Amino acid sequence: MALDESAYKASLSKFDQELYDANEKDIARRAETFSFDLKRFVSRIDACDTWQKLLQAHLYLDHVVSKALNDALVCPSAILTSRMGFAQKASLIEALGILPAEILIPIRAINRLRNKAAHELDFEISEDDARSIVDKVPKALRYLVEQTRDTAESPQHFGMVLKFMVVQTEIMRHENVRIRLTSRQRDLKLGYAFSNLKQMRQEGALDFLQTADE
Repeated sequence: MALDESAYKASLSKFDQELYDANEKDIARRAETFSFDLKRFVSRIDACDTWQKLLQAHLYLDHVVSKALNDALVCPSAILTSRMGFAQKASLIEALGILPAEILIPIRAINRLRNKAAHELDFEISEDDARSIVDKVPKALRYLVEQTRDTAESPQHFGMVLKFMVVQTEIMRHENVRIRLTSRQRDLKLGYAFSNLKQMRQEGALDFLQTADE
């Protein structure tokens, strides 16, 4: 006799119960939830000076990188990611293959420039500083940014690059979440199938023993 599916689902956590019955759209909707207020982020970047744009973007990137890392770890508290520096998180992200090199290269460049700003009393972002970030952004993103009317050295252009970097990193995090949710759902479905198989084998062995006794 097959295991009742409702009984199997009842043994799952509430999260897994909902995931078990989710369709592709449901999973995508879960995965595409932003981990921060997008409108507030954009308004903050647009409203501040160039060096403040850098600090704001770095703050949001740190948040997204931390979230992406915690999403991927089974037990994040085991390595205390909250106590890790930005560079350490980026290295761990790279080691685990959570984000591609093409996005980590400009992320690290933003971190270096932010550290420079944090340790120089009269720091100002020069055109060379801005260009050092812009040139490292993936070509596809750089192309989108360069469609704006501003020149490549303008504060507006630099701010746009930073916005695109934060949003693109968050979107990549969404895709990783979608993949993990889909994989988890598959495991749950397989779990039900294996539970059925185990029960049928047990029942088959019991039937055999009963027949042998007769």
